[in-house]
Amino acid sequence: MYGFEERELILDIFEATSGSRMMCNYYRFGGVARDLPDGIYEKMRDLVYERLPGRIDELDRFLTNNEIVRSRTECGRPHP
Repeated sequence: MYGFEERELILDIFEATSGSRMMCNYYRFGGVARDLPDGIYEKMRDLVYERLPGRIDELDRFLTNNEIVRSRTECGRPHP
């Protein structure tokens, strides 16, 4: 649930460029389906350079030493 907002922002960019959120079909033989829409490059740059670095650090703090996440993902440890 922590990463849903960023996921939605990424899917918004997919939808703006390809017309579809989940089944993106943008690349074609010899190029791409269409040019990027106006303003999308700025949205991508803002997301990649401004928003994601801080959110990735925050998610790392939430999940790295989380007892429940570790117990469910580390090999050899039983699930609670």
